Amino acid sequence: MNKTCKIFMGLVLVPLLFGVWSCGDSSKLQDSKPLPLAMDVPNPNRNIKKSKEEVTGKTVPKVEKAKIEFKIADSELDKRLAESPVTDEASCLEKVKPLEVKVHSVQRDGGMWGHIEQADLKEYSPIGMQLDSKVNKMMFSLRYICETAKGKPETDLARYVREGLEEKGEKKFREHLKLLGEAPEDIDKLINFGKFSQEIKNRDIDYSTVHRTILFGELYVNKYDEFAKNLLKENAKNNALPNVMALHDAVTDFIASDEFVAMSLHEDLQSPQKFPGQM
Repeated sequence: MNKTCKIFMGLVLVPLLFGVWSCGDSSKLQDSKPLPLAMDVPNPNRNIKKSKEEVTGKTVPKVEKAKIEFKIADSELDKRLAESPVTDEASCLEKVKPLEVKVHSVQRDGGMWGHIEQADLKEYSPIGMQLDSKVNKMMFSLRYICETAKGKPETDLARYVREGLEEKGEKKFREHLKLLGEAPEDIDKLINFGKFSQEIKNRDIDYSTVHRTILFGELYVNKYDEFAKNLLKENAKNNALPNVMALHDAVTDFIASDEFVAMSLHEDLQSPQKFPGQM
């Protein structure tokens, strides 16, 4: 394994040893949550000036993508939906947790990025980095929709905005936020966030429809695990890498087109990162 890969894997493994990846008691495997890989964590101290290569991305040598259709037969889908139905948050999370554990296992060993590096195919590592990030987004979304299908609890910030609008009215509340030093675009985001939070607070999504999304998420996670392992076998460039390329495109389409995954990612982006007046 080259030096770059060792450093990257160290960044992933160290937080795991201290339980960052788990929610609550790290010894309880069933409470595991996906670990954001190092490339997903913004660095506030990074120089914002970027080279042309950083902006456009490194050129990845062309490899013909495998012609794989990631599908579940309708008969199989109906059978699995009926055999073990999802009816509430608990049964929903029971479907998601094993997937989180499997993703954790792959990422503990460096993720798809690390497996590509170990296969001495580092020129293709950007594809692995992107796939790791997209799988993490997918896993975040699956847990999120399980936890919020019957309404998303009001956060402290959402409550602050709601109370400000109720007590002052929108015009005066905007003036109040301006006095706190908030920029006009940040004020718009806060107001929209407050209103949006009220819209989803008491929503009612049928868990049976969420179950279908989870089953397709399971398909992608299983392939993510399988293809990562195959990268460590002989002739990975010709055998495993085309499958990874196909999976990358399939997961990209899934997180953009699936109703609940796309919704979860959209809602996550609506939340401001700080309270008004904070630096």
